[in-house]
Amino acid sequence: PNAIFTDAVLDSALFTRAALSGAKLAGVSMIRTNFVEANLRNADLSNATLTSAFLTGARMIDTNLNGTNLQEAVMVGTNLQGANLRGADFTGVVLSDTTLTDAYADSTTTWPDGFDPVSAGVIFD
Repeated sequence: PNAIFTDAVLDSALFTRAALSGAKLAGVSMIRTNFVEANLRNADLSNATLTSAFLTGARMIDTNLNGTNLQEAVMVGTNLQGANLRGADFTGVVLSDTTLTDAYADSTTTWPDGFDPVSAGVIFD
């Protein structure tokens, strides 16, 4: 079964290389949480707080990040292909070598200064 942590507080938790595919993490506080190389494919992280989280190398394919606060997170080499990024806040996020092909965003998605989501393959609706 999938992990369910809805509305929990998991600040500074260690999920390095964790298998969290399909996990229910909606509304969860995960400030400074370590998800390095974790598998979060198809996970629901909607309205979660991931400020200053470490998501380097995480697989977040088709993940729901609708309304998620990712301010100051480190997402180097993260795979966000097909993810729902509508309303997500990427202010100050490091997005180098991040895959955003076919990810969905809207006018309420906030990007880091100087980042061009269209050239990265993000689809706006």
